Amino acid sequence: MSNSDNDEVINFNIFRENKVNNFVKGIKWSPDGSCLLSATEDRQLRLYELNTDVQNGKHSLRHVFDVREYDTIYDFCWYPYMNSTLPETCLFASSSRDSAIHLWNAFNGSLLCSYIPWQDVDDIESPISIQFSNDGKKIYGGFKKSIKIFDIERPGSEYDEFPTCIKRGHRQSKKDYFPGLPGIVSCIEFDRSNQSGFYAVATYNGNIGLFDAASDQLVDILPYPRGAPVRGITQLKFSPDGTHLYAGYRRSEYIIGWDLRQTVAVETHQLLRTVDSNQRYQFDIGFGGRYLITGTQDGHLMTYDLHSSPTSSTSSTLVHNQQLSQQQCINSASFHPSLSIIATSFGERQFEFESTNTNSNNNHNNNGNQDNSIYNDISLIPAITLYSNTHCFNFLIQNITSIDNNHSSFYSNNNNSDITMSTDNNSITQLQEQVQIVDQKHVEKVESSSSDNIVIQLDHQQKEQEQEQQQIESINNNNNSC
Repeated sequence: MSNSDNDEVINFNIFRENKVNNFVKGIKWSPDGSCLLSATEDRQLRLYELNTDVQNGKHSLRHVFDVREYDTIYDFCWYPYMNSTLPETCLFASSSRDSAIHLWNAFNGSLLCSYIPWQDVDDIESPISIQFSNDGKKIYGGFKKSIKIFDIERPGSEYDEFPTCIKRGHRQSKKDYFPGLPGIVSCIEFDRSNQSGFYAVATYNGNIGLFDAASDQLVDILPYPRGAPVRGITQLKFSPDGTHLYAGYRRSEYIIGWDLRQTVAVETHQLLRTVDSNQRYQFDIGFGGRYLITGTQDGHLMTYDLHSSPTSSTSSTLVHNQQLSQQQCINSASFHPSLSIIATSFGERQFEFESTNTNSNNNHNNNGNQDNSIYNDISLIPAITLYSNTHCFNFLIQNITSIDNNHSSFYSNNNNSDITMSTDNNSITQLQEQVQIVDQKHVEKVESSSSDNIVIQLDHQQKEQEQEQQQIESINNNNNSC
């Protein structure tokens, strides 16, 4: 870990068992920001609750429960209207290999119901991607060349299905043939702002289509990225205002962004990151859609300013690049919905190679048991870390004038499934001084602008009075002349 001297970063291992190739696959904040949900390679979904102590300025992330899927977890998502004060809305869904879609209770981890997609008469077809609709009444599942829609109030095997790829007829020419979106639907993303009325669907073939949220009809297919290889898409993300769409690719160094306000989508962003594997690397957009944060395969945390004006028309300014791990990749980075917190997850699959040493005594200890000391570093690397006062946030705070809360510096420290973040008093005082300076400048601007407005209003009133007097004098003169 490489950080500044004032930052104390301690990665915590969320696994109680010493297992090889057990790593975090992704993390997602709940819509209200009260919980953090993670998926791991050991087929488990782990939920953590974010606790905030306002008086002491400390935060803690408490482990609540684990739920286990039958096989490899493909995807998971939160109910869009999740609110911890309303227990009936605390839901999340998950999909796994050779299993149905499961709907879980976020309070106690109980399984509420299942939605069963059938491929043949007796074979279950598991969705690779799932997502709730904007109204929260439906669950969309992405399959090979099709999307199946489940009513959340009707669990079981009843669903609606429509194809994403259409076969060409025997009498249909290639010129008139419109294939749609061939391949496996890898991710589905809805515009939560409800401004565009679309939801995006991507495939492992590298195709992205926009569908009408009301009729589920394919409206447009986005063009391929310019100058970048066409790879399988692993993530889609709308901007908060719904005007732009961003896509992340596997085995590709680019995050591509399009402007959807034109009749034809226009490519506007090409953001670089180091990714050379098929693993999902999740990025996020925060601070009103201005900053995009992502991890890399070499352990760097990168932040791009999407509203900047760089020299190239299809790029953005890299405002922060910090190496947080020298041994593992950062496969997920996520902004907190309301607080100034970044959550990152570390981990990737480690491959076992046979030792060139022919002496078997090096692989066993005196008791005859296998020596697992070579795996200690591997088992301790997978972690979830919270950041609140990194160089990235120092930059963001200095460039945003609307600061409401004091940003404390805390990092995770967990040994027994409880994570405690330490506070740096020096950084807090520095940030408070920055906030006071910004507020003082803002007050001076407001006072100066208000005084200018008063002077302008007085001048305007005097001019009106003079004009009225001139009109009265002219009328009197006319009367006298008559």
